[in-house]
Amino acid sequence: MKSFRTHLICSLIGCLLIFLPGLCTATEKEELEDRLVFASGEERVDLLNKLAYEIKENETQQSVAHSTEALQLARELEYEQGEVTALNNLGIGYYFLADYARALNYYTEPSGWGTRIEAPPR
Repeated sequence: MKSFRTHLICSLIGCLLIFLPGLCTATEKEELEDRLVFASGEERVDLLNKLAYEIKENETQQSVAHSTEALQLARELEYEQGEVTALNNLGIGYYFLADYARALNYYTEPSGWGTRIEAPPR
């Protein structure tokens, strides 16, 4: 009887050790969503872009929505790296939605090139 109880307790502990870590740790998506609640400025742009990329395959419409918000905010802040990443994410999102013309537009938008052409000094 005592060995049965000991075996049962050990089995339960073993199951907890196997399954509990998966239940307690948040996914990357959940972590990003939690951080996004209080984020602003460039940090918000970066989190929106990371979240959009994270969910691009399974929640493509939501990915496009996050990328669109990131693009608008990045442009307001004049945050070029955030803008470039958002444009790339939008291209990926529309590619996954099979809207290839729109995807190509975002991939080739001048801001997405990551360089600025300036007039030479006189």
